[in-house]
Amino acid sequence: MTNVVKFNGYTTVDIEPDSVLDGAKGALSTVIVIGHNKHDDTSYIAASTADKKRLLWMIEQFKYKLFNGDFD
Repeated sequence: MTNVVKFNGYTTVDIEPDSVLDGAKGALSTVIVIGHNKHDDTSYIAASTADKKRLLWMIEQFKYKLFNGDFD
C-alpha cells in the first residue's frame, strides 16, 4: 500500500474537478461553483447563499487576488 498525501496548495497544473470539490467539503462557510459542463461546454453556476451582494463581493475579492498575483 502506498502512502499518498494530497497537495492542498496552489499549483500550475490542472486538477480533476471532483478532487477540488472533495477538498472543499466541510471546510467552507460559503461557496460559489463556476464551471463548464464536460459534455457541451455550457456554463454551470451554483452558490450556497442567495445573497447577491455577498456573491458579488466574493467574486470581486477573488478577482483582486488573481490579478494581484496571490495565486502565483
